[in-house]
Amino acid sequence: MPNPAEFVGTCPACFRAEKFYRNRVKRVGYCQRCGYSVGPKEYGADSPAATGLRIRPASQPKLVPAWSDVDARQYLVGRGVLSEHLDIEYCPEERRLYFRIWSPLPEFAPDWHTRSIEAGQGWRGLHGSKKSHYLWGHASPSADAVVVEGIFDALRVGSAAVSLLGTHLSEGQAQFLGSCRKIYLWLDPDPAGRLATRKIEATLMFYPVDVVSVRYHKEPGDCTPDEVREVLGKAGWTCG
Repeated sequence: MPNPAEFVGTCPACFRAEKFYRNRVKRVGYCQRCGYSVGPKEYGADSPAATGLRIRPASQPKLVPAWSDVDARQYLVGRGVLSEHLDIEYCPEERRLYFRIWSPLPEFAPDWHTRSIEAGQGWRGLHGSKKSHYLWGHASPSADAVVVEGIFDALRVGSAAVSLLGTHLSEGQAQFLGSCRKIYLWLDPDPAGRLATRKIEATLMFYPVDVVSVRYHKEPGDCTPDEVREVLGKAGWTCG
């Protein structure tokens, strides 16, 4: 969602147009492409962000489109992600996938949530951001959405899916989901997922949104595409 406190321009580090976001309120800047960032101390009139001087980014990951790397492609296909049109970045040096996450609240700038393709290393946030303030996915307000826990769950469901990045529903996340027309809540079929489903149902009762809880013995990321369509179809999903 657009942030009225932000404006976008050319990155002073990698010179990519329309990739460098500056937040006028927090006085910070961040490049979606190369990861170069500036804080309040560097944001003034003499900073590279203001003057456009090229500098060498310090310890920032160099990212490439995930589908252009053989190892990243193999990992994604193995996880059942088949669409090459998805905007997923990859750092070959770290061997980590980068997913752009966003917050419904304007005070939280866009950030990255990353996943190692190595076994046993898992997820981490790039800048230590609290993930409960963020979402991943491209569902629109005033439309139907499928709400899931993880990013790979959302990737399996499709373009109308939104990942909570966990089981906790924050106030900002609730505000966004409450603006949707209808929510299909499909969390993991484990004790944590069932408890979170009940809590989210109770929270969203205070918003003008219709909530349908989806019950299935598999989490979305473990389902085949046919299973996803069948499960959501039985729940009343008609958006494809």
